[in-house]
Amino acid sequence: MSAIPSHDTEATLLHFRRQFAERPNDASARMRFGNALAEAGYLQEAIVHLRAALQMEPANVLAYFNLGQALQRLNELEPAYQLYEQGGRLAPQEARSYLLRGNARFLQSRFQEALELFQAALARDPAWAEAWNNLGNVYARLNNDEQAEASYRRAHELAPTFAPILDNWAGMLRHAGRFKEAAELYQKLLKLDPAKPEAFRDLADCLLMQRKFTAAVEFYKKCLELDPHQNEVYLRLGKTLEEIGKRAQALAVYKKAVEVDGGNSEALYQWANLLSDSDRRQEALALYQRCVAINPQHAKAQHNLGAALFKLKRVEEALAAYRQALTLDPQDHLAHNNLGHALLVQSGVDAARPAFLKALELDPNYATAHYNLACIEAISGHEQKAIAYLKEAIRLGPHFLQRAAEDSDLDNLRHKPAFCALFKS
Repeated sequence: MSAIPSHDTEATLLHFRRQFAERPNDASARMRFGNALAEAGYLQEAIVHLRAALQMEPANVLAYFNLGQALQRLNELEPAYQLYEQGGRLAPQEARSYLLRGNARFLQSRFQEALELFQAALARDPAWAEAWNNLGNVYARLNNDEQAEASYRRAHELAPTFAPILDNWAGMLRHAGRFKEAAELYQKLLKLDPAKPEAFRDLADCLLMQRKFTAAVEFYKKCLELDPHQNEVYLRLGKTLEEIGKRAQALAVYKKAVEVDGGNSEALYQWANLLSDSDRRQEALALYQRCVAINPQHAKAQHNLGAALFKLKRVEEALAAYRQALTLDPQDHLAHNNLGHALLVQSGVDAARPAFLKALELDPNYATAHYNLACIEAISGHEQKAIAYLKEAIRLGPHFLQRAAEDSDLDNLRHKPAFCALFKS
């Protein structure tokens, strides 16, 4: 679907439409009208007029380039490339032909060809900032950060107020893990273009990676002020607020995210998690249910739905949710462990044992599964197994020692020297 043109764009389009109506056989008037149509987003109609202009003036280099660019916007990259090449044959020293061909090859992920074409453009026009910028993009995609940075630096020297250069350069540094330098470039970019929400988002990401949480929060908020529909930013802002202990603000952020987009299942999930952690079980349950209704493939939400149901003593429903979570992610050791708990309540130790064992198979260092197996083996009278599991649980999680001292599930072991020895070491 085409974007809705602005009032200014429509006014420009009307101007060129009138010119074309007055001079329908003038190739230049038709080409200007075609370009205006393309700029307004009416690409199919633009292509009709740009083809006609090219037929009227087959020696006009710009006619090839303009038609090629319209086709490129429709992702018809190879026909566009052929037109750029034909235009270039008419003007072999025209740098633009090489740049446009390089752009097409870049979009086709043919990066080595794109590299050579941008270099050819710069051989003809060494002071062309756009060509240096695009060369930097190719080097970045080829993981040649040194050459990419040198290209962006040269582009910035030639066009210090051209914001896309700083954006691309900062993106390369961020990808390379150079977050401090990237943040500095995003700040320069925002001085040139303070209405760019993505730059606020990316700057916040870089600050977050430097553990500058408070500053990251402020820039995420600025991003959302400019564009309240950036779903992912609500999640990042919420998690950052959680990181610095501002849980009430995080709750408000997730709630706002759902108000903006009721289909944001991840915001529902994070909102539910916070409510669950605050022991607001019924509210959390309702949100988990909304989440999985929107996204039935959300394995973690299915798992946490099971946990919420289990806490509310709705064991049969909890079992169904845990099993659905494991259908989606059979490698989730936590879900196997919690399934074991529910089975223990429903059917006893023999039903629960395989689930705890599976949790341990998936993560041999999972202390909780060791402890749970110690409990069910103690209940079953398998004292040696129980002691072995308990020792390993305490080794992996020393806090289990205090729990073992008070847990009635382990009462069968309390007279055993091996059990008593755990509290003396």
